Amino acid sequence: MKKLPIYKKIISSVFLILHFFIASSFASVYPEEKQSEKTLVRVGWTELSGYINKNEYENPGGYVKKYLDIIAQYTDWEYEFVKGSFSDILTWLNEGSIDLVPCLNITPERLTYIDYPDYEMAYSNSTLFTRKESHLSKQNLESLQNIKIAAISPNDENVQNMYVFAKENGLHLNIVYYNTTSEVEKAVLLAEVDAGIVANHHASKQTKIILTFAPQKLYFGCTNSKPFLAEALNKAYEQILIVNPIFTKDFMKRYIPLSLAIEFSLSEKEAELIKNTKPLKIAINNLWQPYEFYDTRTKRFYGYTIELFNEISHLTGLKFEYVYERKNKVATADIFGTYGNNIEAAHEMGYKITEPYLKLPLVAIYKNKLDIRNNKTAIIEDTTFNYEDFDIFDFWEPVYFKDQEACLNAVRKGSANQTIMNTFTANYMLEQKRKYYRLKIDILPETYFELCALVKEDLDPAIFAVLNRSIAYVSETYSNYFIIKSTFKANEITLSSILNQMPFDVLFVFAVLISISFITILLNWSKNSKRKIIELKNEQLQDALISEQRANEAKSQFTSRISHEIRSPLNAVIGYISIAQTHEKTNQQTNNYLHKAELAAKQLLSLLNDVLDMSSIASGKIHLVKSSFNIQEVIHTMGTLFYNQAKMADLTFTVNAEKIENEILIGDKLRLTQILTNLLSNAIKFTPRGGNITFTISEEAKTKESTHMLFSVKDTGYGISPDFLEKVFNPYEQQNSDNYAKHNGSGLGLSITKNLVTLMSGAITVESEENKGSTFTVTIPFDITYDCKRKLNSRYKSIFILISSDNLRYRKDLEELFKHCGLNIEYYSLEKTFSLLNDTTTAPFQLLILDTDEFTETELAIVKKIKESPLGKYILIVVSSYEQSIDESEGFKAGVSRFISKPLFQSTVFNLLLELFGPYTPSTIQEHLLHTFPGKKILLVEDNEMNIEIASELLKKYEVEIIIAKNGQEALELFMNDKKSEIDLVFMDIQMPIMDGYEATRKIRSSQKSNAKTIPIVAMTANAFAEDISLSLASGMNNHLSKPINVAELFEVLTTYLQ
Repeated sequence: MKKLPIYKKIISSVFLILHFFIASSFASVYPEEKQSEKTLVRVGWTELSGYINKNEYENPGGYVKKYLDIIAQYTDWEYEFVKGSFSDILTWLNEGSIDLVPCLNITPERLTYIDYPDYEMAYSNSTLFTRKESHLSKQNLESLQNIKIAAISPNDENVQNMYVFAKENGLHLNIVYYNTTSEVEKAVLLAEVDAGIVANHHASKQTKIILTFAPQKLYFGCTNSKPFLAEALNKAYEQILIVNPIFTKDFMKRYIPLSLAIEFSLSEKEAELIKNTKPLKIAINNLWQPYEFYDTRTKRFYGYTIELFNEISHLTGLKFEYVYERKNKVATADIFGTYGNNIEAAHEMGYKITEPYLKLPLVAIYKNKLDIRNNKTAIIEDTTFNYEDFDIFDFWEPVYFKDQEACLNAVRKGSANQTIMNTFTANYMLEQKRKYYRLKIDILPETYFELCALVKEDLDPAIFAVLNRSIAYVSETYSNYFIIKSTFKANEITLSSILNQMPFDVLFVFAVLISISFITILLNWSKNSKRKIIELKNEQLQDALISEQRANEAKSQFTSRISHEIRSPLNAVIGYISIAQTHEKTNQQTNNYLHKAELAAKQLLSLLNDVLDMSSIASGKIHLVKSSFNIQEVIHTMGTLFYNQAKMADLTFTVNAEKIENEILIGDKLRLTQILTNLLSNAIKFTPRGGNITFTISEEAKTKESTHMLFSVKDTGYGISPDFLEKVFNPYEQQNSDNYAKHNGSGLGLSITKNLVTLMSGAITVESEENKGSTFTVTIPFDITYDCKRKLNSRYKSIFILISSDNLRYRKDLEELFKHCGLNIEYYSLEKTFSLLNDTTTAPFQLLILDTDEFTETELAIVKKIKESPLGKYILIVVSSYEQSIDESEGFKAGVSRFISKPLFQSTVFNLLLELFGPYTPSTIQEHLLHTFPGKKILLVEDNEMNIEIASELLKKYEVEIIIAKNGQEALELFMNDKKSEIDLVFMDIQMPIMDGYEATRKIRSSQKSNAKTIPIVAMTANAFAEDISLSLASGMNNHLSKPINVAELFEVLTTYLQ
């Protein structure tokens, strides 16, 4: 047989010896027993929060149980667990009835009966904790004096540590004992004690930590009656630590994640120091993406570092200011948030370095084949990473580049074989650009990069200590969250980022498939296009029709609802004014104010109707309502409103009425009011202070059945440019001018006015010159029902009137109006009137008319002189503007018989003559009150208390009996129970709870009562549109009264149905 060479024999011998050594080291620690047999170890345990927790079967679980399971793999132990209090298990261990107790620290006393292994099995801190709301605080140690503390045993090392701390700080303690840490925590929460002392308590929503102190190592304690137990533990530890030198620390992080993260707190001195510390500048650069970077687009800082220091600021109160630094080696900032764990480089820059807060695996990025030892490796020239700390970089050839992108480009182009980066930066860079898609990536085993922060050496050491402590706390608590948040921000998913990840061949195939699909779809679409287009258009038209119908229904419902809601309070305003006018004690001046308030309220109601019909103009569904109205009321309402507005704007406002014979017109009063309001509002708005506005109304072409009214609004305002004049009536158009920019409107007013005039078969024109003013002229036809001329009392022909006025034009208008009534007229200027004051030969006058623009102290003096002269015996009438400078009562005291506002109409003059010289019953509220209806019974159906009060107050004046029903159901029951048919009239509201007015009316009409078909039912509601009136009549009602209640219309209804 061939002999083996000598060197092969030596090698065989070495392998044989190694095999024997390894086998012996893994053999059982009990050589006297067979290897297949296991040793029973009795373990004493008690609940210890974080370390030993009982499971649902009352067996031990948690960190200690897992740790013992690892030990058993090296010792062939099996366990029997014996539960007891902390004192009990120490006694049992001393007696030898149990073998092992976990989580013990070393004390001289315990060394007399306990054997300890050489290696610790956990770490611990003594923690004093209390309830969240407790006043106890580390910052105020005096608050701990004489407090009652719960603990698990006098022998517990945490109790001993507490006594040491108390002695050092002069505290007296009262400690009571419980069996387990769970009972200690329960006692604290139930306020049986002030605080609890245990190892490693973790603050919760219900508790807070006061003190964390006395860090210590914990060991397995073995009974000294079995010395082989500690020896076996030592051998097991040695085998474990060969595999992982920091096994216990890693195991604690795995099973007790918060074991090293205590609750953060500051001392009083630290808090005061932070309060007086200026904001610290933190340098951020883009070399550390995605952990920190400056986004030039948003001008903001992002990344892990930003989140870390923001949380530290929130935790400590320190203020930070982020600044962008292009390089790491420019020592201008107080802090560098991200830096490699290189203490030498940090000291060279003049900085201290914190403990690492992040540990990053390293990867190699390469194109063809990874070979660190024999090829060039691209790295950043300013890197702070200590490559010499790792064996893999002992033999390599580094090539330096300015940043990560330059390193990757070098690998892509072949200038370097590979580059080294941390995992997250590598993934971030490779996902940004398509050009890197051919590069490969491999993890480098046993290599990692630790991130720290740099703090300037000249900062207070206490600030450095706070930063170091808070960085450790925040990174331990929030690290994973910050990484996810920062990487998601840096790697936002976009279409571009998705396409960047696709290889070119995949993109090509994808593009071809899309092209083929598009062509196919296009061909199919072309084939069926005509049919589908027709079907689609039909469907769209149908859908549009349905949508429009729904929109119109919703709009109508909203319009009706908002009209009703706004009219209710407005009804109160006008109703209470009407009631006030009926009281006998109100003087003429108060009546005048009430009259003006009533005009303003009615104008507000008119404007409300205007707003609610705006949408109807756009949809072409606006309803024009033809009804008779007095043009005099419209003009006086406009005059009263806009005279005051003009006066406030320092403008002269004049109203002229010329040759108006037909005062009662048939047409849409609301729309006419809206047109005039728009024109007059614009005139006041766009006329500078000191300007003039003239509002003129005249009657033009007339026939037996109709007449054309001309309304003119002339101002001396800013005027309209020739270019804009062509589009002045277009919607949303506004003239670009500084004068017009001050009045920011919707640009709809004149467009609405134009549409309304057109709907009323009228015409509107405008003449304007820039900086001189504008004139808007509107002509609208109206129907008339009768000749408004009245038969005159023959005795008026013997009446002589003196008209005193300096306004020649208006003096002629007055002369025309009075002559039309057959009176004898003479007119003088004020100067000539003064000359007649002491002339006893002056012809006898029955009436003296004094015309003035405004009744002031001057006019009051003239009146007094007239009344002291021979002319003083005549009736004196003052014709003036809408507002007097002095109280009219002063004029009445001086001798004025009447004040009449301009402009005068024929009916105004006629009513004045009837009042002064003949039997006259004025057409006002007082006339209505002369008629009563005693014995009549009215059912008032209304749910609003305020409306009930107003209607009742108005109806009581007519001496009727009123029955109230709060809804349609009550009204129906009252009507059906009216056996003798004593109810003469029903006023029915519409919108009411339980049963509305329409349904109540229909049920009354359809009932079997004898008067069900004949009893008058009149709607009294805030629903005031034309369609609302139609609905009322359609439901069976006889008439319709709109709120606010018009007293004259109410009187007309009562007269119609009760007389």
